[in-house]
This record gives sequence, C-alpha cells and structure tokens, in this order.
Amino acid sequence: MVTKNGIRTFSRYVAEEVRADNICVVTFSPRYAIATEDASDEAKQRMPAPDVLEQAFVLVSKLGMEYSGKCVAYENQTIVLEDPMEG
Repeated sequence: MVTKNGIRTFSRYVAEEVRADNICVVTFSPRYAIATEDASDEAKQRMPAPDVLEQAFVLVSKLGMEYSGKCVAYENQTIVLEDPMEG
C-alpha cells in the first residue's frame, strides 16, 4: 500500500508541475492483478492479460484536464474516479 500511495502522490505532484503546459497526468488502477509478458506461465494461466484493459487505456488517454492528478479505474465500460486510499 505504501508504494501505491507513493505513486499516487508523485502523480499528483507531477500533474501540478505540468498543468501550465496543458499536460494531463492520471494514475490508472486496474483494480486487479494482471499477468504481463514477463509473468510465469502459471500466472498467465490464472490471471488476465493486459489486453483485457485495452479499451480502458483508450478511454483514459482521452480524459480532460479536470482529471489531472487523480486516480481512475475502469468499471462497467467507463472510467470512474478511484476512491482515495485509506491510511
């Protein structure tokens, strides 16, 4: 959880630094583990591949500046704001 909070905090900081240049920085949460190409064969058999989120990545790339500095997730074929982490 510390790493996730660190990434979110860093993303918010970067978003503020580049806002004047009209650059949108978001953190994307897949909400579950995915098996990358470097994963073991066992992991690839039991976890989904990144392509299950390809539509989500397309939608995230189209977000406006009002999402900059926020964390989003993919739910019901749409992008939603991720709840802030506790702690």
